[in-house]
Amino acid sequence: EVALDHADRFYAQRDLIVAERARMATALQQVTGLRVFSSGTNFLLVEISGAKHDLMHHLHSQHEVLISDMAGYPELTQCVRISIGTPAQNDLVIEGFRGHFG
Repeated sequence: EVALDHADRFYAQRDLIVAERARMATALQQVTGLRVFSSGTNFLLVEISGAKHDLMHHLHSQHEVLISDMAGYPELTQCVRISIGTPAQNDLVIEGFRGHFG
């Protein structure tokens, strides 16, 4: 009932997530060495060509960004999961990927 009483807030948040997901996907697709999968969720699945752990270390140490390693799934060993955050948080992720792949 609470969600229905405040539907406008939830719709606004949903719209922001959808817009940010599209913006991030577009930005990351332009980075050489990445494959961004289409998503209808609040995260992006990205396949990394090359040393995934080096990228994850770079993101954490240089940008204080944590992303999820999907290596626990045999078919996703080179993939990471990036949750959609605020525009400022997403900018850090994009900057980190661009900085690493240069």
